[in-house]
Amino acid sequence: MIPVAEALADTVGVNRACATLALPRSAVYRARQPQRAKPAPPRPTPARALSEGEKSVVRETLNSERFQDSAPREVYATLLDDAALSVLGADDVSNSARKPGDS
Repeated sequence: MIPVAEALADTVGVNRACATLALPRSAVYRARQPQRAKPAPPRPTPARALSEGEKSVVRETLNSERFQDSAPREVYATLLDDAALSVLGADDVSNSARKPGDS
């Protein structure tokens, strides 16, 4: 459909060609853009990111019997009250709640 719209656009313009073919103009303009050759490079690991060992300790704590029915933020608050957390932030606990690939 895009090649037909391109051919028609040469004579009547993109707006009218797309309206006639019931095709969004954005589709024609997107088709004109060159395709990306390679995916974006992976993001670097933040300096403050938890190590794999720390992540596993957090996961074990979150999956323990004591906290099995609690949200990560509740666990964080409870552990703060118990003075068991000193370095980890609430976001660290929430982000470590699931392993990559968990749904």
